[in-house]
Amino acid sequence: MIPKEELRRILNYIKNKNFTTTAQYNPYDLVQESIKYIGDPDPTLRDDLVLSFLEAMILNQVLNDSQVISIKNICLSNLSFGLGKIDDTIFTRTFSMLVIAIILYRHRNYPFLNKGDIITIFEKMIYTYNNDQDVRGYVETKGWAHGAAHGADVFLELSQMEEINGNDMQRILDAICNKVKIGHYGYIHNEDDRMARVVVSIINRKVLSNQFLYEWIKKFELPAATGVTYIVRRNNIRNFLRCLYFYLYEKQPSLSNVILDVINANFQ
Repeated sequence: MIPKEELRRILNYIKNKNFTTTAQYNPYDLVQESIKYIGDPDPTLRDDLVLSFLEAMILNQVLNDSQVISIKNICLSNLSFGLGKIDDTIFTRTFSMLVIAIILYRHRNYPFLNKGDIITIFEKMIYTYNNDQDVRGYVETKGWAHGAAHGADVFLELSQMEEINGNDMQRILDAICNKVKIGHYGYIHNEDDRMARVVVSIINRKVLSNQFLYEWIKKFELPAATGVTYIVRRNNIRNFLRCLYFYLYEKQPSLSNVILDVINANFQ
């Protein structure tokens, strides 16, 4: 394993060359070393160097398909790391999600995954998104954790794939609904917009009926209550529905009206 500071020096050099070189290193060997630091709590290493390097190697076709698949498998395994905990393991999970989103984007432009690969990613992501309690956005001195947003980025890619059917889309929407409706953390770092974009993508597929979508939106209605948890949950819902409304109000007026009804019902 390349020591952290040595890897930082190598990746800084490569980044300064706009990722057009991997110096004296074999690209895949260096990718394998870099992925070991995908969850490092140092944001300058994790975000600025490791993630940027992996993105360049994947999207610029430096890695071949089988090599990308091996990285995908590592990232899928990482989704289980520390699941259920609220600690630094969140960075491994959520930045592995971003790498998965990058891999899926490559696949959408240059297909190389089979249907089984897509379904495996889908099932693993649904399980992780539904069971991860660490939804912190920005963590002081450690940077972005952003599990709700990074997971939504994967769902955005999945939602555009023909392998994802109507039942799968319903499960994505339910996962988004449950994540929005939490009461133990208030979203303040653009999570609402990232989740809303997934919903818009699913609506644009025109697979799910308007009746289903009406009923899904109504799941955000809350019975009147008091207390901090209720206030946090209500504000999370309001901010999410506002994002969704402004994405839809011109092209989907009927859905927009239902959204307004739910917002008004929650704030009577």
